[in-house]
Amino acid sequence: MKWQEKLPRPLKEHENLYLIRFNLGPEVFNRGIRIEWYIEDLKSLGELILEVQKERLPADDEVAEDCCYIAEALLISEEPEGTIKELLEFILDDGVHIETISARGSSQEPSEEKAEPTEGIPEQILNDYLVETAEHLNSIENSLVRLEQQAGEPSLLNELFRQFHTMKGNTGLLLSFGPNAALEVLKRIAHCSETMLARARDEHGQLSEEEIDSLFEALDALRECFRCFKEGKALDDRFEGLIARLSASPAEGERVDSKTSDVSDEELRAFKEIFLQYGSILDELANKQELSADEQEFFERALGTLRKSAENLKQKRITELLQTVKAPSDLKGIMTHISNELGKRTSKSHESQRKSTKTDAIQLESSIRVTQEQMDRLMNLVGELTAFREWLKWFVQHGDETWAKQKQLREQIQRYSRLVAEVQRTAMEMRMVPVYMLFQRFPKVVRDISKALGKKVQFEIIGENTRIDKLMLDRLGEPLIHLIRNSLDHGIEFPQERMAQGKPEAGRLLLRAFYSAEGVVIEVEDDGRGIDPDMVRLKAVEKGLRSEEEVMKLSDEEVISLIMLPGFSTKEEATELSGRGVGMDAVSSSVEAMGGKVKISSRQGEGTLVKLILPLTLAVRKVLIIRSGELLFSLPVEQLREVVNRPTFQWVADRPFMVHRNEAIPVVPLSSIFGLGNSDVVEAKKVILLKEREEGILVDEVVGLTETVTKPMPRALKTVEGLAGVSILGKGDIAYQLSL
Repeated sequence: MKWQEKLPRPLKEHENLYLIRFNLGPEVFNRGIRIEWYIEDLKSLGELILEVQKERLPADDEVAEDCCYIAEALLISEEPEGTIKELLEFILDDGVHIETISARGSSQEPSEEKAEPTEGIPEQILNDYLVETAEHLNSIENSLVRLEQQAGEPSLLNELFRQFHTMKGNTGLLLSFGPNAALEVLKRIAHCSETMLARARDEHGQLSEEEIDSLFEALDALRECFRCFKEGKALDDRFEGLIARLSASPAEGERVDSKTSDVSDEELRAFKEIFLQYGSILDELANKQELSADEQEFFERALGTLRKSAENLKQKRITELLQTVKAPSDLKGIMTHISNELGKRTSKSHESQRKSTKTDAIQLESSIRVTQEQMDRLMNLVGELTAFREWLKWFVQHGDETWAKQKQLREQIQRYSRLVAEVQRTAMEMRMVPVYMLFQRFPKVVRDISKALGKKVQFEIIGENTRIDKLMLDRLGEPLIHLIRNSLDHGIEFPQERMAQGKPEAGRLLLRAFYSAEGVVIEVEDDGRGIDPDMVRLKAVEKGLRSEEEVMKLSDEEVISLIMLPGFSTKEEATELSGRGVGMDAVSSSVEAMGGKVKISSRQGEGTLVKLILPLTLAVRKVLIIRSGELLFSLPVEQLREVVNRPTFQWVADRPFMVHRNEAIPVVPLSSIFGLGNSDVVEAKKVILLKEREEGILVDEVVGLTETVTKPMPRALKTVEGLAGVSILGKGDIAYQLSL
């Protein structure tokens, strides 16, 4: 697309121009993604000029084997690039590219952005900075949302001050290696935000609504600066106005300086974090016989930064210790002395910190960072170990009974099994992360949407420390965004409507996670309009999804679950039904693909509860191995209801039924499901009953229970419906995991 030819008009003063390229393949649509929703959302941000080059979207219930979406779009909007990226967050890495052509209405073609170098920064320092700054930005967002609800809470003001102060110090360290425009602006914004918080904390104890809005704007600016630094992009002067607002009342700022000559606990803790960040590297340098030129340069810069920070915080003893350091070898012992000195200074506030907010507890928890590549590598190793263990068991059971070494082999197998179990447990623990990593995105989403709608909402998160498989957590983002948007847009009423019904002016939205006997449960609950089951019945009949006779036999709870059927509702119809049909089929598909299920309960006029029930992990699972003909299949045990050993059959209209517990249950051979031919029903040895399937499954043999690692389906079999993956068993046999 030649954007100059497609631009319909000159840009206005505060408008930005973006070029968005889409190149989406079938893997995106297999996740239940509806690209048309994203296009509608982009249109809501401004003026969209769309040019579709190739489009093949899946129909309802269709496997997206050949589906694709290739298009280019020009977007004229006053929104910053960060807002566009947030809207497209869940498909951004799947073939979406955003290019800012013009910022703040510049009518000229932009000059080529020049990447700013990071070569002079030691790799460990740079990697630590990238990880920790991302964490600080998320923590700041969470604290700001809470502060908006508790404007005068001292612990939140102190926490925010510490986060901004630490970010400023860490950024200053990177700038000591060379100039960078994005980092310079980031540091200035962090410093101005820190000053505003200090003034509020020490003078009147709380922030005004305007100041909180400015800090939210500062957060967006910090994210943009951080993104430009990571991507090596230049940064214009768009944030100068924000910096001026944050820096207002300089005289008052001076008074703050004079009043706060005594260093606060937060400032001391911030210095301690900076000290710890590169203290380990300085220790390594102290043990080297000779430093390279780069190492010597880093040593001098780091030492200078520490000295300056200690002087600014009036840490006389620490300053004196640092002044004695002339060479790296002088650091031996000095770092320990400084650490002890910091321990003395912070010990007085230790008790109060233990009683502080929940956020403090999370940050103080010891943690270790593990890359996805490391986790995947370890899990593959566990898979191989598990397969070998099963083979050894089989060999002992079926080997030569007269083999003299069999006893010793049994003992070694027991020892080996304990080892595998330990590695397996460790690997699973490494994959388990707190849902807080995902949930922390949502407070700002709720704030922004509710403000845009003119609604008042009290958003609460419960169970944020519940742990879940990292891969599963990554896939939950889009379903939860759908549910939260539906609650805010169509579930929770406007303030005047709520008050007329005798409800509190502010609606309540709850996001909760907890463990149950079924696995991990995540709930999204609101106290809004609820769902009208009679309206759902009417729409289900109109859409041809159920007959009028069928829907009248269903309970209200069963009727409400119909909104998860593909094609149940469009966006316009969803408004009549409190919006619960928007994306619910995609939500259900995403959750079921992870081995979970969705349950919905609602009371008209009182609210709606959507419950996602998920397995603890997608890694090693206990499965039942079954045989049909010459093929082996596996079923996760959590899907099993019962195995019937000696079934008796009856035929009704040439269709077989199993009589079991005074109930006639229709049965179908497993072989016929996959088009492998019909097995003789009479000779079927077992019937498998599943929790979520009305029909019984006829199989030739139940081999037994085992633990296995499920791997992705081979490319040639990915489109076979009803199969979720493959597992390698003890003898080296392959079992296909069922998803029925």
